[in-house]
Amino acid sequence: MEKYLNQLLEDILAAHKSENEANYSKNESIEAHFADVERYLSGDYDQILADVVGLNKEQFPPVEMLTENQMKLLTDALDKMLFSYNISTDLPDGLPINIAYSLMVSVLDRDIYIGNGDGHIGIEFCHYEPQSCPFGDKFCSCKDYDNGIDEIKKANQGNEDSLF
Repeated sequence: MEKYLNQLLEDILAAHKSENEANYSKNESIEAHFADVERYLSGDYDQILADVVGLNKEQFPPVEMLTENQMKLLTDALDKMLFSYNISTDLPDGLPINIAYSLMVSVLDRDIYIGNGDGHIGIEFCHYEPQSCPFGDKFCSCKDYDNGIDEIKKANQGNEDSLF
């Protein structure tokens, strides 16, 4: 297994976006930048991340076959590879590595926007519905958001000027 994981780590490293591919040149016009922004906002980017980077979910061993250290190495390598494409992920601190690993591998199946500029795209795994939060009850921060909204609503009951 160790030999396979070393090869997989090399494949992830090879999937990094090279600096030659990255970003607009300093001389490109503002029009090119706005065209990129418009493409992002339109949702016209039918690119599955696996196709862009040349890696697919099936290459990654299931959680049960890996040690915590192996999952951490692969998760960190995926995170760095994504960052080379100006993509960041949002995982809570202290999230168990088996959950983090599974979520990071799942990103490969997502439609993704890869821009030409230097802007960053953030991938969120939680859709702010506590009952379906992929982080589990212990690491779900959206329940705190819901509790805060409930408190504001309660405090503003009867106040006609309140948005709540």
